[in-house]
Amino acid sequence: MKKITMSRPSSTIVILLTVLYVTLSAGVLQAEKYDIVKDGKLTNHARFVGVFHPQRDQKDDGTFTFGRLYNFLYAGAGFTSPDARIYVRLSLGKPNSPTAAILSVNSMDVALTQEDDARFRVSYGVKDFNNGSMASTHAGQVLPKILPGQPFEIEVILKDGGLICNVNGKEACHIPKCPQLKNMQPKETTTSQGVDLIVALRPWQEEEMKVYDFHVETSGMIVELPEIQDVFKSARSIRQEERKKETTNLYRIPALAVTKKGTLLAFAEGRRDSAADHGNIDAVVKRSEDGGKTWGPEIVVADDGNNTMGNPCPVVDQDTGRIWLHLCWNADKPPNGGYKPGFGEDSRRAFVTYSDDDGMTWATPKEITRHVKKENWSWYATGPCAGIQLTRGKYKGRLIIPATHVAHVPEAGQLNRGFIVYSDDHGETWKIGEPTQDGHNEATAVELEDGQVMLNCRLHGNATQNQNHRGVSISRDGGETFYHHYFDETLLEPRCQGSLQRVRWAADGKPGVIAFSNPSWPWRTHVMVRYSYDDGKTWPAGRMIYPWTSAYSAVTVLPDGRVAVMFEKDWWGSLGLAILPPPQPDPPAPKEKK
Repeated sequence: MKKITMSRPSSTIVILLTVLYVTLSAGVLQAEKYDIVKDGKLTNHARFVGVFHPQRDQKDDGTFTFGRLYNFLYAGAGFTSPDARIYVRLSLGKPNSPTAAILSVNSMDVALTQEDDARFRVSYGVKDFNNGSMASTHAGQVLPKILPGQPFEIEVILKDGGLICNVNGKEACHIPKCPQLKNMQPKETTTSQGVDLIVALRPWQEEEMKVYDFHVETSGMIVELPEIQDVFKSARSIRQEERKKETTNLYRIPALAVTKKGTLLAFAEGRRDSAADHGNIDAVVKRSEDGGKTWGPEIVVADDGNNTMGNPCPVVDQDTGRIWLHLCWNADKPPNGGYKPGFGEDSRRAFVTYSDDDGMTWATPKEITRHVKKENWSWYATGPCAGIQLTRGKYKGRLIIPATHVAHVPEAGQLNRGFIVYSDDHGETWKIGEPTQDGHNEATAVELEDGQVMLNCRLHGNATQNQNHRGVSISRDGGETFYHHYFDETLLEPRCQGSLQRVRWAADGKPGVIAFSNPSWPWRTHVMVRYSYDDGKTWPAGRMIYPWTSAYSAVTVLPDGRVAVMFEKDWWGSLGLAILPPPQPDPPAPKEKK
């Protein structure tokens, strides 16, 4: 790797590294250099997270300028080799105020900081799902102080499991065997397990960062991250002077459905006044008749004034074309001590509505609480995500809504359990099945090749306090009872909602495919889609969707086989949509053990 001649340094810097073990299978570029900022201008490969402030950001001075802690400038790609060179030329606006260059190592952050004595130190924290971050410190070299407003250069070299950081051409630190880097192997193909290096810059606090040049060099392949379209944009993601036009503080709880006519429906909670889980919350939907390219206006499906009509969970009856939508109600303020068991104003209640005109208009919601909730249940919630209709076997045609509840049992206390709400008469009546084991919350369902039903749940409560995986239950009677329960240790999670969807059935000698989306990280970041070719037993393939703050998601399949994912992003600033190509027809070859 070539040496760089750098100008005089300035101010305190922090460099964070993250590398993700994922499998990527589309959008591959063969290139050695990947420009993110060139001559002060964003390239078409750059991605930005956050809100611009025109009075301060994007100054016409030959730099890309931005500020604020939660703004990110990142490469719109992952890099398949663990060996890479990251280069940035930048300046900082204030003294003694750190900046951050974020590179995303499996469960690890690395921070490079210049101390008051001008010595550089490297701190790295290995993220543990149960115990949080464990920090270690590596003392580096004494270099001239970085001064505010003066351009300086950083070169980060990842090579043979080690990390070298040069500042203005001089070595600031060297870790020959960096934790989590030392065991990485380059990927030989786009369908083998390997490393996905994510690279970004982030200011610290209200720091102003000016970026002159920013690029990555790698001998591996470059895998483009998908383009993201904001379907619902919250007021909190809009500049202050424009917020007066907005009626919604933020949107949460995404759900997707494709109608029998092929229209893509995007559902959400419109949290009008605040970010809280209660209050003036309406169920809303937008329609796209061109596969997610363009969207119609927001349609209010259910509104009960200052009360909550949320947790939208749709299911399309393929026999009748009717779109059913299950909803949950609660009063604008939770009662003292939390929601109560039963069916009253101090508890959670269940409603259902439907559309017969492809989602353009909706019937007045009908309450079905006493049909789908037991008297000793306090919390009741559908999804969040979407329901399914069974297509084979004895229960063919059954409509299924995944759900969860909190049951108050004298001898056991409060039990968090998953279950299903189902209809065998095209939605005229709804019933409930028996629950899963304790510790399950926020459920999603899929039909398996043999007609069994898999319920995949977020974990919750004391019964699962040492687990950060998904809880899985299997039913052989259409979801009425569950006979098999286990933890899927491949599907890591930060205790957050996820979404299952069948992409295709096995046919013509090709296996079926199931998709699963969730934030696959110790915290609510890094939403990705994984694919299973054996009915959820293994998840050998996948696609990183969004490498920064992201939480709840919904996945569905378009009529042409592409996979659509809508997810909460940027500290709930918006609900973004990614459209992925159809997954590979065959699973990736197993990785050889060395």
